[in-house]
Amino acid sequence: MTKKTTVSIFGGGFVGGTTYKVLKQLEEKQWDSWQIHLYDVNPEIATVSKEQAITEADIAFVAVPTPTDFSRKTCDTSIVESVVREIRQGNKDCEIIIKSTVTPGTTEKLAKECSKVFFNPEFLLEKSAIQDFIDIEYQFLGIGKQEQSDENVFEKTQELFKALSTEKVWNTKTIILGDCTNIELVKYGRNSYLALRLSYFQELRAISEALGCDPEFVKGAVGLDPRIGNHYNTFNGKWGAKCLPKDINALMGIALEAGVEPVMLEATWERNMLTPGKEDWHEIPGAVVKKVE
Repeated sequence: MTKKTTVSIFGGGFVGGTTYKVLKQLEEKQWDSWQIHLYDVNPEIATVSKEQAITEADIAFVAVPTPTDFSRKTCDTSIVESVVREIRQGNKDCEIIIKSTVTPGTTEKLAKECSKVFFNPEFLLEKSAIQDFIDIEYQFLGIGKQEQSDENVFEKTQELFKALSTEKVWNTKTIILGDCTNIELVKYGRNSYLALRLSYFQELRAISEALGCDPEFVKGAVGLDPRIGNHYNTFNGKWGAKCLPKDINALMGIALEAGVEPVMLEATWERNMLTPGKEDWHEIPGAVVKKVE
């Protein structure tokens, strides 16, 4: 009997939980070929022990928190790094795929240290996460510099992606391979652009109201230009949730460390903070570094 390929997902939160639910559909369709494990520190979520998740894995997805310290504008990647090292210590052969949002350079560092470590970002909305995972037409796979010339180094991952397409578990048609640091920045760049767009429409609303104009009409008419469009232009209060606030602040810190003044990013965040509304990101587990009293 052919040995099943085992995929272990570490972290059962928003990203890890969604990944597990989608991959379980593959296991149900090819039960004799694939086995999907989920490990989380919460035993009510985990389907196997940590030891089993590590030792049995052919592919390990890492989807654990990377909270942002808003005062220092830094992303804490320590949990990701710890999990990757622990997996590699207990399993010398599996392919490790980071799905957590991490600072550019993190995957490269871990790939050099642990080998066969890749970056595969998610682009999901919380309200439609499973459908977003299924419907995306392409996946990014970021690879460290030392392993970019060897496609066999991520052979199991290629088999997984191919099976997901063959069984129509997802609608992905293209796998975009690239340098892992480039793709880490792509993740931050996308989320920060979306934040910028929302802040622009927040400001347009404020100007419309100050002039006595109808803000909904103005917004809709502006969006009739196909270059702009009437999408992602909500401006009823602060934008928040988990990803945009943490990622734009982290990218500001990344820019400053690189010697670039993040003028547009800072203005985007300032406009959001001037807009009335709840700062809900402080209440979301894994979004913000908690201060030790």
